[in-house]
Parts: sequence; C-alpha cells; structure tokens
Amino acid sequence: FCAVSSASARLATPGQGAYAAANAALEQLTREAKAAGRRVAVLAYGPWRDTGLTRTVPELVRRQWLDQGIILLERDTAKAAFAQVIAGALRDTMVA
Repeated sequence: FCAVSSASARLATPGQGAYAAANAALEQLTREAKAAGRRVAVLAYGPWRDTGLTRTVPELVRRQWLDQGIILLERDTAKAAFAQVIAGALRDTMVA
C-alpha cells in the first residue's frame, strides 16, 4: 500500500509541529510494516499549488519555502508521482 504523508515530517515548517509529528508517526508505522515483510511505500507531498491552505499562505512563508527549494506542486506532477509509487517505480519518495 501507499501511505500519503507530508513533507512537513521531513522539513522544518514553521507552525506545523503537530502536523509534522503526526506524519512522522505515519512514516514510522510504514517502517514497522516493512520490517514485518509488507510492501509499503511512502509518498510525502509538499504543498500543492492553489489547493487547501496554500491559497492563504502568507508571502513570507512562500519565500521561506523557495529558500528551502520547495516549489508549489502542480496537480499533474503530484498525480504522476502517485501513479509511479503505485506502479512500483518509486519508493519512499518526497515530492516537494
């Protein structure tokens, strides 16, 4: 299976401590599933363009993201990464 996580579990994202911790816990569960012999992949998405909270993110945060090399994902890019994980072409991938 594919666990969809957030890049916030791997990146320092101001104001996202609890969210990052929850995603880190999800990723730990997948590591345990792998250790038990299950086929598991993790896809950690960065922020998507024009969806959810990214519509209201302050400009300062957007600049911080750019400084970290994070760009807003296009839907087609995010969907293509998911398709590659499901097809087995990618494993434990962060798309940000």
